[in-house]
Amino acid sequence: MTGKEKEEFENRLKQDQSLNAMMTDMNLLVEGIKMSAAQTSKEEKSDRLKFFAEINDIEKHSFEITTPAATIVPMYREPWVLSAAAGIILLVSLTAYFMREQTPLNEKLYTAYFEPFDSPGSGLTRGNNGVTIKTEAYEAYDNGNYKGAAQLFEQIVKEKEDAIAQLCLGNSYLELNDFTKAEKIFTDMLVKHSELITQVKWYLALTYLKENKMEHAKATLWEISKSSTYGEKARKLLKALN
Repeated sequence: MTGKEKEEFENRLKQDQSLNAMMTDMNLLVEGIKMSAAQTSKEEKSDRLKFFAEINDIEKHSFEITTPAATIVPMYREPWVLSAAAGIILLVSLTAYFMREQTPLNEKLYTAYFEPFDSPGSGLTRGNNGVTIKTEAYEAYDNGNYKGAAQLFEQIVKEKEDAIAQLCLGNSYLELNDFTKAEKIFTDMLVKHSELITQVKWYLALTYLKENKMEHAKATLWEISKSSTYGEKARKLLKALN
């Protein structure tokens, strides 16, 4: 750990009570293990080495085991086993903590705020010629088949301008993690479909957020911060970004 990393870690310890408590428990456990080791007899040390050797042997030959038999370790007789197990648990907890902390802010916020546009698909009916491409597209979209929905919506918007279909197409690409295509679709809609300007700007802002284009995201959110539909969400997201 470099000096800078150590300083950042110590600052996080001061600010995060849960992490501080976890590290305190870890230090106490380590000290307890050291004290236990100092008081351990030669026979007990031999037992420990034998125990870990058996564990390693089990791991190496685990593929040969078809029906593993449960082995109960009397921890009350071997306190060091309990200490070692507790140490492993704390280590795993620390690893999970830091993995969670390493998730970028923009990805956390995107996950928290993104919900796919609620399509009007349930209100569509079948015509005399059976199921149309549009009904198939909305059914695929509503059922979470975003790849199929995107292919069908692409056909629809090529044949005719359809604001709802294009908005659902952009959302399908968001679900498919194709943010470049989603951004292009929403940007085009800003010019062609002013009737859905607020909805389009909301999803465009989320696209910018996922792409880590923070200034673009903030500017777009500010533009809809007073709207009646997405205004409250936009203001909360702006506050989280500032």
